[in-house]
This record gives sequence, C-alpha cells and structure tokens, in this order.
Amino acid sequence: MSICVFVRENLCEYVNVGDPYTCSSHCVLWFTVDDKLLFNKTLFGVVYIPPENSLYSDVDMFGEIKNVIVDTELQICLLGDFNAYTSDVNEYVVIDNNILDFCYVPNVDQAFLNNLHILEECGISVVRDSQDKCKVDKYGKRLLKLCRSLELFFANGRVGSDRGIGHSTCNNSVIDYAIVSPT
Repeated sequence: MSICVFVRENLCEYVNVGDPYTCSSHCVLWFTVDDKLLFNKTLFGVVYIPPENSLYSDVDMFGEIKNVIVDTELQICLLGDFNAYTSDVNEYVVIDNNILDFCYVPNVDQAFLNNLHILEECGISVVRDSQDKCKVDKYGKRLLKLCRSLELFFANGRVGSDRGIGHSTCNNSVIDYAIVSPT
C-alpha cells in the first residue's frame, strides 16, 4: 500500500516532508505547509486505513495518528480514506449540564468547553450533516475518539459544497473525511 501527494511546482517551497513533525507511518503521509501560504503552519496527514476486516487492518493505526498529532502544536488537517463509519454521531463531547452543576460549574456555555465557539465564530455549523446512516463500526468509534481527544472536527457536511449535505463517499456511507483543528 502506498500513498502519494502531488504538489504544484509553484507551491513546493511551502511544503515540507522532511521536518521534525513528519514521521514514518504505515497509514499516513505527513507533510507541513508553511504559514506563508496558510494562516498558520499546518501539519497535513494524507490517510489510507485498510478496511476493518482486510489482511492489512490494524486498529492501532488510529493510535499512530494520535501519537504524531499530540506531539505538535501545529494546526492539523487529515484527509483521506479512514474506512470508518461514523454515521452522524458528534465528534465532540457534550457535557451534561447536571454534571457541571454537580461540580459547581454554573452557567458555562458548552461551546467554550469543546471549542465549538470557534466553529460558531467562523459561521460553521456545529451540527455536522451526514447522509451516512450506517451503524458506527469499530474504526468509526476509534475515529470519533481520536477527534474528541484531540479536539478535531469533521469538515464533511459543514463547509464548502458539502455544507448542510454530508454527501456519502462510498455507496450510502461516508468513509472519506477531511478532519481539521478548529483554529
């Protein structure tokens, strides 16, 4: 299995595959894009995770991705085929207000507990639309857990021509994602 990324010649000076943030990975091609091209230096990961029941499947690939991201303070953009069924389940944690009250944390806006306010400030819907109504599978649970633990959000169903739609990417489901940090 191989992953390839093509970069236009006029953008090559802004793309780096050899800096300390990039590493060897079985399922991700990592590279950074300079802040001269984007607002902030961004770590990109182009992902291919083999299907759950294939000879090459390995749930620990999500752990590999997390280990790279947790060690950086760069903005994150993951793109590719995760072979993960997430349906329309939230990739962020909603904290029960009763728990907040119990912990003496009154009148806290949920949006500030999980960076949802950043989406709102940018005019991006907090609700992710998705035509995928398949049952969440093992990879889907791992992907949702990854997003929740690193405060990453699906762009699918929220931005661009997919805003408010959440088109399926494989038959009637979504397995290809654009996942980003909120800032």
